[in-house]
Amino acid sequence: MATPPTANLVCHLDASLISGVVFDGASGDGQNIVEWTDQSGNGNHFVKTTTNLPSWKANAHNGLGAVDFDRLNAEYLENTSPFLSGAVVGHMFMVFQSTDTAGANSGWMNFGSGALEDTFTWTIGDQVFTDWGGTARHQILSVPNIRNFHLTEIKSEFNDWDFIQNGGEFVENKTTHALGWDGAAFFLGRADTLFGSFEMSEILIYSAIQTGQDLTDIYVYTSEKYGLGFAFGPAAPPPPIADKEILGGFGYRRRS
Repeated sequence: MATPPTANLVCHLDASLISGVVFDGASGDGQNIVEWTDQSGNGNHFVKTTTNLPSWKANAHNGLGAVDFDRLNAEYLENTSPFLSGAVVGHMFMVFQSTDTAGANSGWMNFGSGALEDTFTWTIGDQVFTDWGGTARHQILSVPNIRNFHLTEIKSEFNDWDFIQNGGEFVENKTTHALGWDGAAFFLGRADTLFGSFEMSEILIYSAIQTGQDLTDIYVYTSEKYGLGFAFGPAAPPPPIADKEILGGFGYRRRS
């Protein structure tokens, strides 16, 4: 299986295995966690700062685990040393699904001090409101895969912002975009006063835009690991010339 690139990787949260989290006492399926441990080696863990804690779900999807946040219990984790403060680009990949009720306003994350800026939220009609890495919210209408496990990708740089699902099955681009990461704490499970119900298996955050083979490796890694099954990469090549016969340079016919 492919592995994600490590260059410019500033935070890697992986709850697919039980070793990716720290429990509040008893460990195992359905038990509360006090830390989602950063696997990048940078120490950017998300930890307990409240008594309302998410739990670890052992078999969330494809036999792999996830951190399970519950909006009704106002569960969240926090990073108090924001690792994107002052960044000029950012690229985030998340494998998750929303488990909230239809019509509920959910807050998934807050990566800055704005009330509903720098957030990732979902609301009625499967619309997403987010400006992860910016200063004003973008609205994405009728996002197709929010209620199923999928890969969501957000790229943020000056005047170029993209919301992408499953390697390009759904894409929305904004060409007016001002950067806005600051020194405020980061939250998972809440966005300002909103909380969310969702299961998150893995998050990869880079301080550089991922392209070429690095991007392909991330797509292959997430699609194969979680059984997401989305297509990626170049179109299939044409059939080999071996079963064709050239006709005077103007065309060919298939051999019988």
